[in-house]
Amino acid sequence: MSETDVAAVIVDATTLRVTRAGELDSRHRGATKPLLLVSDSAALSQLRDALAIDHESLTRQTVLMTPGVLDLHFFRGHDLRATVAYMPPEIVRWTGWRFEARLREPEQLMKWLTDRGWSGNDAEFTPRSSL
Repeated sequence: MSETDVAAVIVDATTLRVTRAGELDSRHRGATKPLLLVSDSAALSQLRDALAIDHESLTRQTVLMTPGVLDLHFFRGHDLRATVAYMPPEIVRWTGWRFEARLREPEQLMKWLTDRGWSGNDAEFTPRSSL
């Protein structure tokens, strides 16, 4: 698997759980209240598009010493497929990469999250009933 295959790993995800960085207990998922829970396939497809990275950024070998602000946990049923850590406004981390990556169009992910109630500067959400 290449270093850019996060999209291939999450393409079959049926649910997204967004938590504050490091909050998901994989053994006791029910004990972790997600900030956002999404199972709409169109919304998940938009999110996959928003997570497109600048492949050249992986060659820059960026390693940040921060856990990030949000963790995006992609599930297929009960199977955790991948967790992508988000460090606004443009950095993401996935265990399949050796280094952090820059989003190709960071405004897409910011818009996707803010459209669903994220304040944009912390790990707080105000749910939007229209989405």
